[in-house]
Amino acid sequence: MDKINEIDEITKEILELKQQTAQNIIEIGKRLSKIKQSLNHGEFKLWLEEKVDYTPRTAQKFMKVAKTFEKTKSPSLLSSEKLYLLTNLSEEDREIFINNNDIENMSTRELKQAIKEIKKSNKKLIEPKDVKCDVNVNKLIENDNYLMDDYYEADKIWEDTARLKCNIEFLTGSFDFDNNGDLELDSVESLILTRYLNKEINHNQLEKVIKIRKMDIPFIYNEDKFKKFLDSLDLWNSYQHISENGDKYYNALENIDLSYENVCEFIWEKNEEERQSYIEDNKYIFNENNITIAKGYIDTNAYICIYKDKELFAHYPVTSNYHRYLYNITELFRFYRINKRYLKLVDKFIKQQQKDDYEELIERFNRAKETAKFIFEKDNECYMLISYATNRDCIKVYKHKKELTYYIFDVGMCLENLEFYNTIITNNWLDVIKDKLDFQPKYLINFHKELKTKAKKVKEEIEEAQRKQEKNYEDFYKNYNFFGEKKTNNSLETD
Repeated sequence: MDKINEIDEITKEILELKQQTAQNIIEIGKRLSKIKQSLNHGEFKLWLEEKVDYTPRTAQKFMKVAKTFEKTKSPSLLSSEKLYLLTNLSEEDREIFINNNDIENMSTRELKQAIKEIKKSNKKLIEPKDVKCDVNVNKLIENDNYLMDDYYEADKIWEDTARLKCNIEFLTGSFDFDNNGDLELDSVESLILTRYLNKEINHNQLEKVIKIRKMDIPFIYNEDKFKKFLDSLDLWNSYQHISENGDKYYNALENIDLSYENVCEFIWEKNEEERQSYIEDNKYIFNENNITIAKGYIDTNAYICIYKDKELFAHYPVTSNYHRYLYNITELFRFYRINKRYLKLVDKFIKQQQKDDYEELIERFNRAKETAKFIFEKDNECYMLISYATNRDCIKVYKHKKELTYYIFDVGMCLENLEFYNTIITNNWLDVIKDKLDFQPKYLINFHKELKTKAKKVKEEIEEAQRKQEKNYEDFYKNYNFFGEKKTNNSLETD
């Protein structure tokens, strides 16, 4: 097998494995490493984008997972991100952790936190039962008598925290938080607890805020026990971040994954030649004077990042709603009195994003057409019957080449199944598709008619093939005698 054919074959294997997890992620990593070694300098990044739709950072993670779990067994149903997090543990700690924890049912954030605890102290992981035994989560302590200064201090902490929340929203586009189910905290209350864990608020100050503001959380006077209690609740918000090695840090911005060094200089790539090729091929870096606009990634989520003097200044999720983050950045520049001429850098970013989005849209559409079993396309509408899984098909609906919705048939129901025709002639799936669409499809009924014709033809072909096979069996056994005799026209002859 020559080099080009070998690369094509491995590419096909990677695409087949992409939809699966754990062991296949490891296999993808092995193949990515092999591809990287096979390609010439600077070709790997382009191959990732064009052939398997991976970012270099994602590929690096997969290759690290493959190397880490090459000689050891990994849990079978984990996502790529969870497997990558496990690579940050030593082989001994990783084996113990996998055997003693239900990683499949842990959230990514829970896993990051657990790994952080192991790396920090190598002690037993804290569980809620260890610290909840002496406290009632739903019971609030009665207010003591406080002086006016205490009320002033509590109010100031509250107002400062509210301003911090607004600042995070302003710099990132949103403030997200997740509470323990036993508590009813709002966004500011969640942020107050995070600031306490970051030692911005001391134990005595937090007591005043909890009691005066009547926050829905008990207060434990023993500081160590209270911090263990908070750890057990696994609270999270946008002010709290966890780095790849499991360490927790607090900041309004994701200033590790989205740092200038990571996003623009690719310092995570240890191969200097590859790193330079990433820098040269980067289509998403636009700068003028001390302002830089670039695209960064956290896991697989893309962000438009604004840097001032190579320091992260703000970041917003990249979405198809370009006007949203253009508005956010315009307001950001106006507030901080950054010359509006730098908005042209954002315009360039958006135009590049629009171009890539359209090219990806066309590529996905054409890729779907290549594998479709049946296609009906007219004007700007397109309907495809596509294999969804083994012996299971689905219908996908496109408009202007953009996928709008899909319908998945029951397990075992595919075009090659004799019962598929009977399924198609019913209108149940048609009604489901209509309900999912926000426009009146012009050609859905036409597609239904053509698909019925196709399904009927396939059904007849399968039935005809079965009849021929049965006749061949019948003809074979009709002239065969199981007692060692074969029939002739005139008599029986014994062999």
